[in-house]
Amino acid sequence: QGMNFVAGLLLLVVQNGDFRESPKLEKEEEAFWMLTCLMTDGQLAGFYRRHFPLLRRYLWAFDHLAAKHLPELKAHFAREGVQHAVYLHQWFLTLFINCLPMQMVLVFWDAIICGGRGFELMLPITVALLETVQDVLLSLPFEDIVRFFKVMRIGEEDFDSAMIGKLVVDRSRRIALTSRITASLCAPIPDDGEEDAFESPWASPSPREDKDGFVFSPDKRGAANSGAAAAGDQESMLGCYLRQLSEMRDRASVRSWWEDARVNL
Repeated sequence: QGMNFVAGLLLLVVQNGDFRESPKLEKEEEAFWMLTCLMTDGQLAGFYRRHFPLLRRYLWAFDHLAAKHLPELKAHFAREGVQHAVYLHQWFLTLFINCLPMQMVLVFWDAIICGGRGFELMLPITVALLETVQDVLLSLPFEDIVRFFKVMRIGEEDFDSAMIGKLVVDRSRRIALTSRITASLCAPIPDDGEEDAFESPWASPSPREDKDGFVFSPDKRGAANSGAAAAGDQESMLGCYLRQLSEMRDRASVRSWWEDARVNL
């Protein structure tokens, strides 16, 4: 469900990205204990347990944050029949690894693991990331929204994903979690087989998933499957987004984003 991506990235980190030779036993052991620490001390195990209890809490928390910080985008997604689970299942279960360019992922991991706030920082980062692509998403119908989320991992030669990642993290610092959200995320998770006292709109069975793990509303599923695009089209879509972002610099929201880039990097 995503744990393999987390373990793989930890192994990549301890190997310094060099897999010309098989990992030595001590490197594998180091990656194992790092994963164990994240699962226990960081409570990451709650994302992968039966019924995904911690994932459901994060989806509930994001819904509250989206209503406050992304009301226009949330309304657009509702009109198009796009559920948050379309993209958040993969973003949260893989800690962004399988969804975004690797250099951006590493920046997010530095902030999440070393920043002192833990995994709850995924929520402000997610909101900040969506803020940066909101203008494009608002112009897309259902099929293109789903396709856009699927191709966000594809990088381009002139796309400095590490810089964008740093700017997203910087913007995320302005997004505060309420005490209610923090309390719900930190509340003990019951053992398997026990009822979770935490109630959320995500407690019902998960919607159906396609083979790539993306979730669709029933009335939109057929349209999404018929709108599949070739890899070349996917790459051009991300390139088109970047060009649009550049062309919109005169807008206040986007101008502040690029001003932040010049100040912080």
